[in-house]
Amino acid sequence: MEGNRRGTGWWVLALALLLVPLVAKPAANDEAEQMRTALGEELRILHWLERDVERLDFARLRLIETNVRVTLDSLNQNGLAHARTIRNFQQMIITFRYSSAFFTQIETDETGRQIKELLAINDDVIRRLGFDDTPFTQITANVFTQMHKLILQLHDSGTLSGELQKKVSDLIVPLGQVIAIAKQGDRPHTFQAAIPIYHRIAALYPEFNRIESSHAAFDIIIEIQGLNEFYGEFAQADDR
Repeated sequence: MEGNRRGTGWWVLALALLLVPLVAKPAANDEAEQMRTALGEELRILHWLERDVERLDFARLRLIETNVRVTLDSLNQNGLAHARTIRNFQQMIITFRYSSAFFTQIETDETGRQIKELLAINDDVIRRLGFDDTPFTQITANVFTQMHKLILQLHDSGTLSGELQKKVSDLIVPLGQVIAIAKQGDRPHTFQAAIPIYHRIAALYPEFNRIESSHAAFDIIIEIQGLNEFYGEFAQADDR
């Protein structure tokens, strides 16, 4: 997720990658291959974790998996030093950073070792790329922009029942209003506007959960739920 203002970690990463001298190409290639291996292993673990989780946890895992897959695709297509790859790594790391409580929640005796391995790989990626802990100030804007697009797709799909269709329609304008406010950054006023919409979407989960995987709208709904759950943890929405 990229805002208008990037944290210093982004610039450090960009400079570190873009100013590597040409003679260092073999080392850069080695680094890219190590990143491919790391991302591939993250995808394997995430896919394994999806096996027996509840639907809402599946949606959250799918969101994280999508971020990893998009990053790997950009790495393969554009290389490690490309601006798009850097942005994708940034978004992926943010998604992991604000999913710590989620991973604790789904950890069991069976999944504990795999989750620890997944988080250790992510920590190693952060260390190798030189990301710092600078706060990112446009998370609300980016998440709600994605959800707004998905809600519009869901509304326009024409596959929902009349009552659910109306409830989805009623979200379009409030989502747009939150996006307008959130462009000022992740500040108290932004959270005040966004958290009620998080709760309105969460209130639709029982109706969303009745939509089966064979339904045309299933994938869109899973994405919406994954984004909403991610935002709820980031904004500590259940504590407000």
